[in-house]
Amino acid sequence: MEDQCNHMKEIGIYSIALYSENSSNATTASDREYENILKNVREGEYSLVFASPECLLGKKAWRKILCSEKFRDHCIGVAYDEAHIIAQWHKSWRKLIDLEIEGLAKGCSGCQRVQHDPKCSPLHPWEWPSTPWQCIHVDFAGPFLGMMFLVIVDAHSKWSEVITMHSKTTTSKTVEALRTVFARNGLPEQLVSDNGPQFTAEEFQLFLKKNAVKHVTSAPYHPATNGLAERFIQTMKQSLTSMKEDLGSTQTKLSKFLMKYRNTPHSTTGETPATLLMG
Repeated sequence: MEDQCNHMKEIGIYSIALYSENSSNATTASDREYENILKNVREGEYSLVFASPECLLGKKAWRKILCSEKFRDHCIGVAYDEAHIIAQWHKSWRKLIDLEIEGLAKGCSGCQRVQHDPKCSPLHPWEWPSTPWQCIHVDFAGPFLGMMFLVIVDAHSKWSEVITMHSKTTTSKTVEALRTVFARNGLPEQLVSDNGPQFTAEEFQLFLKKNAVKHVTSAPYHPATNGLAERFIQTMKQSLTSMKEDLGSTQTKLSKFLMKYRNTPHSTTGETPATLLMG
């Protein structure tokens, strides 16, 4: 194989410490897949020169290990257990082995507990507001880590506010939290929420009316109204869960998450939430 890895001219067959050398050799001799590949290598049937994204990473080749049929299940298990699914499946190859490892991951109860729910295509998505803080989405997250959180997401900039509510999610506390945020960021034209009791209470409605904020609890033709807030909550929970063993209080970890989130370009806008909100 050339140093610059522009061409693929040979097939490498490697072994790893998954099983003994003797058992590997004995199995290789009786394995049809090995036999066919070795025959083609020796007789020059694999003479096609090619390069593909799968085998190139920068200027380095990715090599995949040919796994004997007998040890297939063991190889799949090692690729899954030792390398957290994705990192190692590029190193083990057998016909359809990628699909088999993926299938094992899908059947893992631990993976099922933390994976995203399948995304649903919105029937009538919200229009993107033309200015920051024009439309905000609010929702509660929790109980999570022993407390409740009030989440606010700006639909234009994706800037997010998270207020720790502990166990107090009454209408009065919700209004108090929003009043503090509005004093800092200004009044929105529209607030989107679900039909939770805090958001439909008379006190909450009066608060919004006095401040000329339009309250929307359902999108036209679209029952999944608060998807923007819900997606952020999912991201927040995953991030805080990943920091479970880190030092510091929950509030400290939340601040670290928000600092990173607000200063990272958003996949939808291509800009950081901080830039779009504050300029």
